Amino acid sequence: MSARARLTLSYTAVMTLLLIGFAALSYVLLARALDRALDDSMRKTAREAIAALEDETREMGGHLTPGAAADALATFRSDDRAVILRGSDGSDVARSGPHIRGGRFVNVGQITVEQSRFPFLGLASRAMAIATLIAVVISAFVSWILAGRAIGPIEAAVESQRRFMADASHELRTPVAILQGESGVALSRERDPAEYRQSLEVMQRATRQLARIVRDLFLLARADVGNLQPQRSRFYLEEAIASTIQSLRTVAEEKGTTLAESHDAEMPIDADEDLVKELLLNLIGNAIQHGGGDVSVAARRDAALYAIEVRDRGAGIPAERQPLIFDRFYRAEHSGPGAGLGLPIARSIARAHGGDVTLRESSAAGTTFVATLAAPE
Repeated sequence: MSARARLTLSYTAVMTLLLIGFAALSYVLLARALDRALDDSMRKTAREAIAALEDETREMGGHLTPGAAADALATFRSDDRAVILRGSDGSDVARSGPHIRGGRFVNVGQITVEQSRFPFLGLASRAMAIATLIAVVISAFVSWILAGRAIGPIEAAVESQRRFMADASHELRTPVAILQGESGVALSRERDPAEYRQSLEVMQRATRQLARIVRDLFLLARADVGNLQPQRSRFYLEEAIASTIQSLRTVAEEKGTTLAESHDAEMPIDADEDLVKELLLNLIGNAIQHGGGDVSVAARRDAALYAIEVRDRGAGIPAERQPLIFDRFYRAEHSGPGAGLGLPIARSIARAHGGDVTLRESSAAGTTFVATLAAPE
């Protein structure tokens, strides 16, 4: 049984108990109120019957015959009520009305009044049972919807965590396998220094890849728990952009990519310089790696935010893949090296600085990402 079904059954069981309890309590309170009203009405009838018998007794000179008593009580006759004059021994002297079974009665002196209970109490009990059944069905339907809304995000989070662990394991497996394989080859027999150096260089690259993945995962984990607290200091955003572009020029030249930048004159910002440079490195490096052609970086102030626009002239991102690009470990086909963590990390850093990273547009003419950061007042 699914978690949603179990939660729905729990909700429905609780609601059923509450509804049954409410219906039973309502029925008991209604029955008691009607019984009290019926008893009061019968007492009133009994007092009126006593007064009528007293009047009849006076008219007959102080001697009341059973026939005269029956005539006096006849005025109180009804199909669901009987008025009875009893003797001192408890026997019936005169009676007006049918014999009542399963009803209520009151005794006032020698007068007994019997009356059937309100017939709609039976209807009320059946109506309450039907209403309770309908309410249970409705509550089950509502519970199913609410359970879906409650369980949905949890199941999505669990599935996302499962995919995250699977992807992380996959990404970590490659450099670990390289380290194991290359070390095994190096130790399998004696080799000359050049061969050892070659093996060490391979292992060094794998170690760097492993360290980068672990660092990125740690950064994302901190962001997930709200522990990505920027160590803020005052620096100039345009200088951070220029520094990042300078560090990537060699990579750009190898890809045949031209880097261009433009920005406002001075753009002071209170932020974590290392994290901001990480954001820039990911966005610009992503444009160089996947874009092709010219890559332009433009920064400007837009009200209370700095907007950094990174544009490439690549083939663009297919429309069906665009919603996935910020998912962790997502990589488009033929995307080249990388663990697919750059854009999620860039977005986490931007959000920690009061901004965001969005895909503005992507077409056959190129792709544009925009990162925003909170600007000082």
